[in-house]
Amino acid sequence: MSEATPVDPGDRIEAIRARFMSFVQVDPVTGCWIWQGHCDDRGYGKFSDGGTKRAIRVAFRLFKGRRIRRDHNGLHSCDRPPCVNPDHLTAGTQRTNVLDMIRKGRHGAQRHPEIYQALILKVNGSKLKPDQVREIRRSTESTRALAARFQVNRLTIQRVRSREFWGSVHDDILS
Repeated sequence: MSEATPVDPGDRIEAIRARFMSFVQVDPVTGCWIWQGHCDDRGYGKFSDGGTKRAIRVAFRLFKGRRIRRDHNGLHSCDRPPCVNPDHLTAGTQRTNVLDMIRKGRHGAQRHPEIYQALILKVNGSKLKPDQVREIRRSTESTRALAARFQVNRLTIQRVRSREFWGSVHDDILS
């Protein structure tokens, strides 16, 4: 009767890590680990090991030792979809990802301000519209009165006035 030798989980992880790295080419200029295996139509790597997963999720697990939550995405600091370098990856929500994209000027809507404003409204779930933001900034009313009138909290009014919120809305020069 033969006994099976137990498999050391560390050996299994090392084998997966080695197989994973066989699909990686390091860019010496940027430090990006460019995925050379299968990619989806948006350029994100796919890795199979008992099921197909996004390569960035596998990299996060293999090299950072933790999973990206199901309701989160793998975010790239380098902004390169095929990069799987764990030093370039963080976990975040879709909202975080969209706001990062807008902040870095990587969204096509920034060439069309009307689309950009609609995107900001949708992402922030804002109750305010650009014309209301201009009105708040021009107003001499108290923060408390404006908050009541626009049905937002006082901190929102303060942040609109200081341009911490809605910094992209410019005051009308001709008004």
